[in-house]
Parts: sequence; structure tokens; C-alpha cells
Amino acid sequence: MTSSPETSRGKANVPNGQLKLTTNDESSTPLILPRHSGHLDRSVSPRSDKYSIASSYYEVPEELIGVENLDNITLSWYGINVWLPPPPAKLCGLIKPPPEQRVRKQIVNNVNGIVRPGELLAIMGASGAGKTTLLNVLNGRNRGALKIEGSICINNRKVGKAITSISAYVQQVDLFIGTLTVREHLIFQSQLRMDKHMSSADRMRRVEEVIGELGLIKCQNTMIGIPGRIKGISGGEMKRLAFASEVLTNPPLMFCDEPTSGLDAFMAQNVITVLREMAAKGKTVVVTIHQPSSEVFAMFDRLLLMSEGRVAYLGSLGIPRPFLVHSLTVSGSRSCQLGYVKRTG
Repeated sequence: MTSSPETSRGKANVPNGQLKLTTNDESSTPLILPRHSGHLDRSVSPRSDKYSIASSYYEVPEELIGVENLDNITLSWYGINVWLPPPPAKLCGLIKPPPEQRVRKQIVNNVNGIVRPGELLAIMGASGAGKTTLLNVLNGRNRGALKIEGSICINNRKVGKAITSISAYVQQVDLFIGTLTVREHLIFQSQLRMDKHMSSADRMRRVEEVIGELGLIKCQNTMIGIPGRIKGISGGEMKRLAFASEVLTNPPLMFCDEPTSGLDAFMAQNVITVLREMAAKGKTVVVTIHQPSSEVFAMFDRLLLMSEGRVAYLGSLGIPRPFLVHSLTVSGSRSCQLGYVKRTG
């Protein structure tokens, strides 16, 4: 039994997930069918055609189906309150804490904020101001037994833990297999993170793109290394590798917890430059940072200044200097010279 010419034309060279419809005038139009998760295959990203493969292969959870323009995310949060759980009535069965210590401690108090696509937001404040706690609440990770109240919205739609499916989180401590090279690590991550329907050729192409974009070409065949045991890549290269691992799936939303910790001024500036370039491509980037230099501080678009769990200032950096100096003083900085900020660590 032979197939008709129309049937043969319908089966030839049709990409997976598309159905080619043929009309009387012999013109063909590809129809994108829904994927198994229920959302349409976004094979072309509004941010850039360069990222078309990765942007269509991270899974969108059911909670976010129907949200418009997930490639350009406006993240907002309202009335965020966080409490630590009270200590147990008995400590190791021996010591009973006094009543005043059994009261819940509030570490974030009524915090509101917003960050838009293409913006790089810096969360700053003194030690213990609640920077990392707020970041963990926003990205839905490392919450533990914290009691949390408030609303987190993506494009004006309230979300829960589904935010972890479309966001990346670069934590302060980098965890790698030290005996792998940079390229081997990224290939391994691509096998774990990318959609199972993605071909090996597309995975390798994405790995090559990320290596080039994050400046890892020179060290791509260098072993990552283990501190104190195996000599490997530098601290700045290791931090860029952490970014590369997270952006393989090209998430539109990115969180970073103190990415410049442990780096000198030059490497810290390089790391923030990488984040600045990511934001310029349409990503929404939120960063906690401690003691930035004046050059690094000038790279941010917006500032969220926290003090004792509250918001001291939220807005752009192009504001009158006296007000910013006053806000920095309120947040715990003993002295601030806006024209020059010396990095001490």
C-alpha cells in the first residue's frame, strides 16, 4: 500500500511538536501543538532568537500557565513578614528557656518592592538586616521552618513555589565536582537541567553558547579543582561557572546571594559586569551584595536598602545625594562618602 502525495508531504521534514497543514495553493503553515505540560511551545523568545532553544525547554508549571509574557518578568512583593520559630520548651531535655526567649522573633517586617525586566536590583544593608532571608523568600528556596506572610507576584499574578521552575539561584557557596573540567561540568548540568525532549546536538550547542558568553573559553578544559588539594580555576572563574550552570536553561529571572564575597575588587567588578550584561538582555536580576566598591555600586539600576528587617529606601540610584547618604546612615553605615566607596573586603 502506497501513501498519497499529500500524506507524504505532511510527514516530510516536520519538526517534533508541529503539524504542517497544506492548503489548496500548496502553501504550508506550521501549527504549534500544546506540549504535555499544557502550555504552548515558545520556540522563539521575545528576548533574543539566540536563546530560542533554551527558552522553549524549561518546564512551566501548571500554576503559571496562562501568565502572559513569561520571557519578560516583573517581580513584585507586598507585605512580606518573616518570623523565626520559637525555641523548644526544653533544650536537650535539660535547660528550659525563659518565657521571653520563647517568643517568635521577626526578622523581616512589612517589606514591599518591585523589579522589572532588564533591571539589576541590589539588596544592601548591615549584617543581620534580613537581606538573605528576603532573597530566600522571594525565590522560594532555603525557607526551612520560617513562618512567612505576604504576596509574591509575577506579572501581577500571585505565585508560590512555582517560581523555582522559571528562576535561577546562585548561592553564596559554590558546590562543584572538583575533578571535572569546566566543559564536563556544563555538559553534565545540561543533561540534568534541560528538557528530556531536547536533542544532544542542541544541548551541546547551548553549552558552547554559555561558555562563550560568560568568558570561560580559556579555562573550558581546566579542572575545576578542590581548595587545598587540587589546583584549579580562579575564584572569579568559579563564580562565572556557577552563573553558567544556572543560565543553561535561560531562565528569565535570576537571584544571586552575595556573588562578590571572597573576591578582590577587580574580580568583583567582572562578576557584576556579567550580571549587568544578563540584565541588558531582558532578564530580571536580584542580587544581595555586601560592601561594594564605588565602581560596582554604580553598575546597579535600583537599590533596596534594608535596616533591621525594614525597607530604608527602594528606588533608582539617580536620586539626590543627601537623601541617599541619610538612608545609608539610617541603615547602619557609620560614614558614607558617595563619590568614593572603598572596598575593604
